[in-house]
Amino acid sequence: MPRALRFQRRYSFLQNFPVYLTQCILQAVILNGQSTPDGSEPETSQPAGTLTSSSVRAKFDDIVKGIHLSWAQALNEYLSKQASSLTLEKLELSINPAALSSDADEDDIIYDWSRQQESAMWTLAQKLYYGADLPEMKENADASPAVYLFTLMFDVLMVDSEVPQFGTFQLSVFGAKLLAHLWDHTLRKLPYAFFADWSWLDDQSTKKKLPALAFCHLLASVLLWNGAIDRHSLTNRNIYTAAVQHILPKLHVDGKPVSQVPGSAESSPLPLSECQTTRIELRDLDTKFASILGLDGFFEVAEGIQTNLLARTNPASS
Repeated sequence: MPRALRFQRRYSFLQNFPVYLTQCILQAVILNGQSTPDGSEPETSQPAGTLTSSSVRAKFDDIVKGIHLSWAQALNEYLSKQASSLTLEKLELSINPAALSSDADEDDIIYDWSRQQESAMWTLAQKLYYGADLPEMKENADASPAVYLFTLMFDVLMVDSEVPQFGTFQLSVFGAKLLAHLWDHTLRKLPYAFFADWSWLDDQSTKKKLPALAFCHLLASVLLWNGAIDRHSLTNRNIYTAAVQHILPKLHVDGKPVSQVPGSAESSPLPLSECQTTRIELRDLDTKFASILGLDGFFEVAEGIQTNLLARTNPASS
């Protein structure tokens, strides 16, 4: 930690970075220097010497965009395996074309992808989880694919589609496993030395303890990549920031808001492996949540699930 603080003082633009992030940068610089072949150019063996505010910011943005893409790819792979394990028909899950090139911003291309992805996500939600409790897709024409992805990950506790729309949801076992898998997909890219030095990072891998801020960022990313209808929404970091800032205060563990946890709420660990005994909830999600993430039809689909569940469990009241 003292070395990281000295590193921050050396590069003033890092002083607003979380110290753990600075530690990661410093560790990467050290490892990069150690792995430089003999006889390399001097500037190659001294990566810290070329750090500037703009270079770090640009590199950081590139890495984050790459992580978003890797999550979208890993999500499709994970869901495809789930489908094949249940001998479902081959599902056409694919990456949002708006993310792959600016030429894919044509409305018809994105619309065709969205309808195909919606059908696949609906099938997964229906076959893997809800059965007849999931409303028919035709009842919510042109719902965002991300809506059905969300219903796979969260149980409906209470929802109202009348204005003002709002709802409360609880992370499901399937959702916890999915998020843990995607986070582990990222952790596996880190050098072993990181885990040896930091027990908090090792806990994320071995105990599936996901920091609250990471939970919000990961959730926002996979929903955006299955709901956004243009390249701007997928690449604009302000949209991710707005989504994370909106989700974090809604996040509750065993009835208590994470944002009010003493110390750093952002780093409060969420025990994903214990979600059967620990309630991880998103409370009072509203139209702003749906709007930021492009969740068309969110409240209508969720309320349809709620109505069908109530009719099945309390037939006399329906």
